[in-house]
Amino acid sequence: MKIVTFNVNGVRARIDILIEWLKNTDPEVVALQEIKIQDANFPLSCFERLGYHCYLNGQKSFNGVAILTKEKAELSSKILPGNNKDEQARFIEVYYKRKRFICIYLPNGKDTNLFDPHKYDPEVSRTHYGLGGYRILMFPGAPRPYKGVEDVLMALDKLNQPDLRLVIVGGSPYDDYDRKLKEKWGRWIIQMAKYPPTVMPEIVAAAHIIVVPQRDTPEAQAQFPLKLTDGMAMSKPIIATRVGDIPEIVGDTGYLVEPSSPQQIAAKIELIFNDLTAANSQGIKARERCIKYYSIDAMATILLDLIKI
Repeated sequence: MKIVTFNVNGVRARIDILIEWLKNTDPEVVALQEIKIQDANFPLSCFERLGYHCYLNGQKSFNGVAILTKEKAELSSKILPGNNKDEQARFIEVYYKRKRFICIYLPNGKDTNLFDPHKYDPEVSRTHYGLGGYRILMFPGAPRPYKGVEDVLMALDKLNQPDLRLVIVGGSPYDDYDRKLKEKWGRWIIQMAKYPPTVMPEIVAAAHIIVVPQRDTPEAQAQFPLKLTDGMAMSKPIIATRVGDIPEIVGDTGYLVEPSSPQQIAAKIELIFNDLTAANSQGIKARERCIKYYSIDAMATILLDLIKI
């Protein structure tokens, strides 16, 4: 029996690629994550023509999982075990040929052994990457309008302190959004190249603060920003917005602000740098929380518990 899994990141956007892939691989059981579509709008006929029966737990714009089988299966659950109140479409379970199949959409576990602040010296990292002499706010990843980088830059305009910098690690591969940011706020931006995951802990070590300023949009509400656990694992103070699951992820370890609020971001920046010792203590608590809930070991335990049910 050939079993495959595919995070499609929007079934409508990837339908041609997905159908071609299924034709070439011809699996018997298919698990799909992030279908990002409600059940009623799922393109059933495309898969039925390939001989699949479709079992869905869909959601508009984000999340959503599905299992496809070549013969009929028995849908047994769409409820995440242990969390009956979860409103997100992240789990589906069927029985097929007397076997139990689960498709679940989980956050990536963080390798907290790799992302270990004890292995890196922040001052050495800042010097190595040309960041010495600055107080560094860091945004690891690709800026998009809904990710709120502009709100951080407006906060820096408001503070107008010459040694503050926003370091963007990676940049946008999609369009010229990076260029537009630098045209307007170039005095505050340091752009770094994209680095492999094994190098990222050394780079994150150079930050004084990690910023995750998501705006309140469907795209942002659906995300589990990996930069959150980058910062948490590296014991960094984190400024983040109250959007989606972010408050639950950081708990009481982060510095939370309302979305699209440069003024609140500016206030949190000042608060952190006025007492960096207290902020770094919050960072230590963030690492403890990351290890407990979001590390690879924690994710493995969740999956093991699901298998045992």
